[in-house]
Amino acid sequence: MESSRLCPITCTLFACLLGALSVPPARAQEDLWVPDVPMTRTTGTNARATGMGGAYLAISDDAGALRFNPAGLARVRRIEFSGGINDRRLEIETTDSGTRAQTEQTRTRVSSLGFVYPFPTYRGSMVIGFGYSVPYALDREYIRRGARGQATLEEAIYQEGSIGEWSFGYAVDVSPTMSLGFRATWLHGSFFQDWAFSNAIYEGSGAIHDVVDTDVNGYTASLGAMTRLGGWGRMGLVLDLPKWMTLSSSVSEDGGVTSTTYESDMTIPFSAAAGVAAWFQRLLLTADLRMTDWSQIDYAGPLRYWDDTGRHLAHRRTWDLHAGAEYLLDLGHTTGLRLRAGVAREPVPYGVVLEDIENGYVPDYAKADFDPDYLYFTAGAGILIEESLTVDAAYTTGSFTRQGGRLVEEEDERRLLLTAGFRLQ
Repeated sequence: MESSRLCPITCTLFACLLGALSVPPARAQEDLWVPDVPMTRTTGTNARATGMGGAYLAISDDAGALRFNPAGLARVRRIEFSGGINDRRLEIETTDSGTRAQTEQTRTRVSSLGFVYPFPTYRGSMVIGFGYSVPYALDREYIRRGARGQATLEEAIYQEGSIGEWSFGYAVDVSPTMSLGFRATWLHGSFFQDWAFSNAIYEGSGAIHDVVDTDVNGYTASLGAMTRLGGWGRMGLVLDLPKWMTLSSSVSEDGGVTSTTYESDMTIPFSAAAGVAAWFQRLLLTADLRMTDWSQIDYAGPLRYWDDTGRHLAHRRTWDLHAGAEYLLDLGHTTGLRLRAGVAREPVPYGVVLEDIENGYVPDYAKADFDPDYLYFTAGAGILIEESLTVDAAYTTGSFTRQGGRLVEEEDERRLLLTAGFRLQ
């Protein structure tokens, strides 16, 4: 079987399927590709949560609980319908051997749809919820150019697609101060990538052009708990179980000269999170901490790479920190305005850059440094009308810089998220 060629650090997992699946057993371990898994960072699905920096584990008192903490469903007292849209702009600038290139892409997608039904109970609460959310937007454009001796390397990536979650949630009060919840989720989505690579010294041919179409199906589940802290706050705990996925890809290589289909399995590791919220009259303060050991991603085993110093894991453990605040302005008997602000620090799990593709289709990796890890700042507002209709908006800006060897990557992201919810009287 011929060795396959696929893209570097900036490509997503699905474009790398060919490289990982088609490496012959006789080839050395260091020839294996180590793709950057795209499901390590979400793009926001709930405007109230996003406006507070994503710190929502201890609040989750609406349909957003399906995404953040299923135990929060127990706090919903009336039938609720909700939905939202997300407008996202992504700018990427690369500097390879001193040569700069820049791209910009904007996409608008449905972010969420939800329905929550609280059952009439004599005491306590029992609630179910159904929802659809799109936490993983995979749209991206990327270009880099750089000198390689007398030749010039050029790489261009165009990709679009998303992965959505169809969820069922159940929550119940188990005591006057504690609620427990469960969420079952079906993952489904698709992804397209067009990748072109040109280097005059690469295998003597100088150009590659591959197109990948991928369908994603999988499942996961979450367990949540929420408890009151006296009369001043709440605490939330969540365990997100691993995501078990099947990836089916159709790959057209060298501009359509050859075409192949592949199917493989991947497991994204579990994560654990805790959050706390405190009320001070009209002011709400909230913070979340989440741990995920991304090095445990299972794609035919851990994803490892070789460099001059030895063999290393391509992903790392991260601790995400989210914090935010909300202030309520009373505009009348039936109307209220909430103002929000927040910050989030989300370390980038993928810890390498792919500098080049050597003869024989061998990837040349370098360890990456981050300055800083992804840092988001958020602001938002929400209005309650007639105690039934809520309209929320949130704006997010974030960036990070990753560098290694000859390559520097700078990414800036802007998101505008709008959601609305209606609760029956």
